[in-house]
Amino acid sequence: MERGEWPGGRVAGVRWERYREAVVRLHLPSGPVLLVPAAGVHAPPLLPPEGADGPISVVTAHNPGGRVVSDSANRRAHRDLVARLDRDGVSHHPAAGGDRDWVHVEEGVALIGIDTDATVALGRDLGQEAVFVWTREGFSLVDCATGEVVSRAWTVAPTPPALARVNEAYRALGLATPYVSLATAYAALDRALVGAAPDEARRLNALYLELASDYYRPRDAEEARRREAERVLEAERRAFREARARAREA
Repeated sequence: MERGEWPGGRVAGVRWERYREAVVRLHLPSGPVLLVPAAGVHAPPLLPPEGADGPISVVTAHNPGGRVVSDSANRRAHRDLVARLDRDGVSHHPAAGGDRDWVHVEEGVALIGIDTDATVALGRDLGQEAVFVWTREGFSLVDCATGEVVSRAWTVAPTPPALARVNEAYRALGLATPYVSLATAYAALDRALVGAAPDEARRLNALYLELASDYYRPRDAEEARRREAERVLEAERRAFREARARAREA
């Protein structure tokens, strides 16, 4: 489900800063993990979750080459990535990355047990500028062009209750990922409700609403930003008109 642009870029400066400000969600078998930016360029070593069999990598197929493409193109690219991983027998789990306000969001996958070189090669093949790799040295942003670590400035945040509910919801509804369209989630709810007892039906409906809320959150935030920008622009125009009118009267 495309919800904007995962911040990123290969050049130094502002574009790397967007990557460093990224928030990353991982939906691992052991439960959801939320990684948030820490102070500085390199945070203290951050070990992967207990039970992870090797490094954890995060890759997206969205917006290759740093260019924003259509929602349908991103959905196709993600499906192709998942099909490729399944064909190659690579274990993967849902993941997503976005800005701090969770307005610009891209779906990806978390790969377990894939080394950094292989992850970088996959990211490069997908037209990505960078990937995330979580090893015993920490959670790192790695440049796909050079293979160099750009930053290790992330830390694990306490799992928000809403994220825990979203994680429970997609599993209870039998979805492969929480980041699906509402139509897909609703179809899954319909299937899950067949033969469900009243208490279970209420639980499933409540979980579906969690997915819907998570789906709309970035859209609502983007709309609020748009309205605020329009309000500020209109105020500036009004001030300009009033200033011009006063100048004419002088």
